[in-house]
Amino acid sequence: MKIIDLFCGCGGWDHAARNLGYNPIGIDNNKDAIISARNAGGTVILADITTLNPKTFGKIDGLIASPPCTDFSRAGKRAGITGNTGQLMWEIPRWAEQTNPTWIACEQVPPALKWFQHFETILQPLGYNTWTGTLNAADYGVPQTRKRAILIAHLTQPVNPPPPTHTKNPQNTLLETPLQPWKTMAEALGWGMTHHPYRTIASSRTTGGPDKEKLGGSAARKFVHQEQQQGRWIVNTGADWKKNGNRTNAQQRNINQPAPTITTQSGHQWKINNQSGTNIDLNWPHTRPSTTIANRALIPHPGTNKNRHNNATKSRNDGFKIETEHALTLQTFPPNYPLHGNKTSQFRQIGNAIPPQLAQHILQTLLPPNQPQTHKK
Repeated sequence: MKIIDLFCGCGGWDHAARNLGYNPIGIDNNKDAIISARNAGGTVILADITTLNPKTFGKIDGLIASPPCTDFSRAGKRAGITGNTGQLMWEIPRWAEQTNPTWIACEQVPPALKWFQHFETILQPLGYNTWTGTLNAADYGVPQTRKRAILIAHLTQPVNPPPPTHTKNPQNTLLETPLQPWKTMAEALGWGMTHHPYRTIASSRTTGGPDKEKLGGSAARKFVHQEQQQGRWIVNTGADWKKNGNRTNAQQRNINQPAPTITTQSGHQWKINNQSGTNIDLNWPHTRPSTTIANRALIPHPGTNKNRHNNATKSRNDGFKIETEHALTLQTFPPNYPLHGNKTSQFRQIGNAIPPQLAQHILQTLLPPNQPQTHKK
């Protein structure tokens, strides 16, 4: 089965497709993203999609497209139809008309829904059954309340959105498979930057056998579990500032909820704060969990700086940077997904990608199961 993924980025759709036994051909003009996708096992082409002739690819079975969303995003210029993204959106019907795929799957930010609804009027006369609407990734087990406009189309079968697997307020129902509660940041990250298997947590000075939870000694373990149970860790994204506000009172969300939408700015803005009021001095050996936290996880308390004389950081280290591993996990990529490029580029790749878990649910409505494609890389 030949599947073309336009604007493939680092491979959100393609990672999902490989989980289902398929290997799309991804196309993008971002070199870092292409290297990331290739390192992850993807078949990719570095090219400007607008300069390609779709007919050179012959008849294809599936067409995937998630054009860049900068112009549509609230964080972007909102240029919409007049911006570059508007021009790129027209690549969807161009490729559909010239390659005649059996099925089509597209994703964008919610304001792009009007585009997808317009594309329905182009695709339906070509024989496609179509569905357009907005899906919330949290309804499909993604630990993130990420809403996206979706277009799906198929030549030979009716199309419907994937049935949700999770819900904000689960209730007893007569469903054979009851909906599960939304997945939280705490669940996804090992309860939020304190107990999780990534490089910001180091093995500690523990006695009495292996520290399986990587929390440190008994005092650290007691402290961490207490903080977890009482929900004292919150995410501050640095976004949605209140009138006359600042970063410290910007958008906040408890770790016992799904994350806000991961964006291209997440690495620069997000931090995780302990709200207990406890001054966790990570430089003091008798304060736990001081020995469990390492590397780039530390965020100095606002207003502190380095001592010019000895280059020592004087701060109340009660917060953590969000690292690429954490953003990948919240986006449902593997935490060790082989991203290429500097930190800014990596966060941009994550923020631009569709969560693979959401993509997989969408693709399952279109793809026959267990039919791996056979084209050569």
